[in-house]
Amino acid sequence: MANANLRIRIEDPLPYSVADGTTIEKGAILTLTDPRTAIVSLAENPMIAGIAAREKVANDGRTEIACFMRGVFDIICSGNVNIGDPVAIYNQLTFVPAATSSGAAIIGHALEAGTSGDAVQIYVNIGGGGYQV
Repeated sequence: MANANLRIRIEDPLPYSVADGTTIEKGAILTLTDPRTAIVSLAENPMIAGIAAREKVANDGRTEIACFMRGVFDIICSGNVNIGDPVAIYNQLTFVPAATSSGAAIIGHALEAGTSGDAVQIYVNIGGGGYQV
């Protein structure tokens, strides 16, 4: 099951480096590591690389993966999300971030309200702005 389902494509995905031995599901929300490498991470408040535009099979010889950084995606909620809330990612689920979250930790904002377990439309705009209190 994909973690983020593309609903509206706004721009082309961007390429990132990826380890050949990595398996990545289409729709996985990937974390950015140095140097410009995308990985699957369960860290809280990670810096987001993007959303995998296609599946990556381990040891298939590919060392790049395309990631969407903008678009409208259906993403599952973890807790309550209100319309307009900035959202971050933890364990491939959305949540309303702490006031200290900023930059690429903010994946976008909610276009719908939802509660834990609901799939809601999120306008993804990675790094598009900080969360101000």
